[in-house]
Amino acid sequence: MTRDKRSTKGRRMQKRVNARSRHASESPCLRTRSASEGPFRTMPDRLCAASLATRRSTTPWPVMTSAALVALLLCLPVRAQEGDSALSPVQEALTAYFQTPQAEERREALAKIETAASGDVRKVAAALPTLHLWKPVDPAEVLPLVSFDVGRDAPLECSVLLPRGYDPLQAHPLIISLHNEMGIAVCATMPRQQLAELTDPPAVIIAPERIPETTFFSSIEETAVVERWLTEVRRRYHIDEDRVYLFGNGPGGDTAWQWAFAHPREIAGLLVEDGYPRVPLAPQLLPMLFENLRGLPILATWRKSAELPDATPSSEGILVTRDTAVAAHSRALAEWAPGAGFAFTSRELAADERGSVEMLSTDDLRVALSSRRAVPSKSVSQLFRTIEQGRSAWLRPARFMGEVWTHPQISVLPAPGVDRDDFAIEVLKSKLGSLSGRIDDQTITIEASRCERIEVLLTDGLIDFSKPVRIVCNGKLRFEGVASPRVKTLLEHARQSWSFQHPVFARLAFNIDSTAVQE
Repeated sequence: MTRDKRSTKGRRMQKRVNARSRHASESPCLRTRSASEGPFRTMPDRLCAASLATRRSTTPWPVMTSAALVALLLCLPVRAQEGDSALSPVQEALTAYFQTPQAEERREALAKIETAASGDVRKVAAALPTLHLWKPVDPAEVLPLVSFDVGRDAPLECSVLLPRGYDPLQAHPLIISLHNEMGIAVCATMPRQQLAELTDPPAVIIAPERIPETTFFSSIEETAVVERWLTEVRRRYHIDEDRVYLFGNGPGGDTAWQWAFAHPREIAGLLVEDGYPRVPLAPQLLPMLFENLRGLPILATWRKSAELPDATPSSEGILVTRDTAVAAHSRALAEWAPGAGFAFTSRELAADERGSVEMLSTDDLRVALSSRRAVPSKSVSQLFRTIEQGRSAWLRPARFMGEVWTHPQISVLPAPGVDRDDFAIEVLKSKLGSLSGRIDDQTITIEASRCERIEVLLTDGLIDFSKPVRIVCNGKLRFEGVASPRVKTLLEHARQSWSFQHPVFARLAFNIDSTAVQE
């Protein structure tokens, strides 16, 4: 071949390469929006989110790796290819199990999982947190409101901030922000992106638009929304279950207290601004409910009330303003809770003549966001109004006995000579359910009230699964034998709750007056 012909052929090949490169750069699945193309979507004002822009790759073309070039031409992300190729047989079967909605396909996947893991439950449990079940999401493309199906007529709409650097292959902390009546969240003067970056990795921040109630006079359907919503959040985003923080401001802070009482094992920390736990018969009921919060780090802040003297007021006065009520309740809790053994930190913040209140420092927030959910203890207890609020780590009420307390008011009329406080406590105990348990070696002792059916959900480390275990409930033996770890039990519970970090190895259930069976 002559030199002229070789040159002509080289120019033709170069034109083809240039055409391919130009076509790839114009492909809609690769094209990146620039700031000149119009305003970016922003989060609602109540999240005070900074505008997020899609970041272009700064890697120059000549030094791109061959893998990146292939992915570019095929319109495929490099990381997805790497993740898929690295899956083990157990991970592949687990991914199929959790992604299919068909029961028959799940049964087939279950058989493959048991074969690939040789029936080893711990091997399956270790693989759960490594699964790639969450779709990549560009933070700049998140809609202002995201809808979550919570099993009722209308979905629960939430403002969602995905932090810069959100990675679906990595578990991120979650900050739940419950705003006040004006839509103002905790730490309102701090941009949400800055708040998210106080954790490592940065946190996802979600704020429900209409906050579900969990007060003592809410409907049963409404109190069930919180647990369902938390499950749907975990399905949508890769959340670190041990680093979920509940923030509430004003009336949102009131609700945050109620959520914490009802679901204390779901959160790693509680931060309340200008809120207080509104419950009937507070002097008697609050000490009872606080037992649900034992071990949970709490930071409560409130503005100093001009109507409240520096000394704690007597019980004779009538508190007429919200600021005064918040300050009075918060002071009382600050004086009582630390001495009772609770992880309770409080700050009374001074307000100037314009009503502006000093804010928590960045260091305060970092400390509040540094805690992790406690490892399930061998001694647990929970006081609850509905079964949705009754789970305490490895114990869960499956059916309530009698009618659920729903009325917002309660009358206490003790007989002459009967102590009013003692009488009120007995009335409250009669209306609420309670469930407590203790594991001593291989014996599980349970005390239950107003529970018709109970489930025992055993995770690794609570008992020796190779030895017989005894379950005694209200003084009566309900089970004696080996509680065998089962892959099916582990997967069914994980799929239902979308909870992978503390999987259930064995589940036993029994009616309060019958023998327990392993399910």
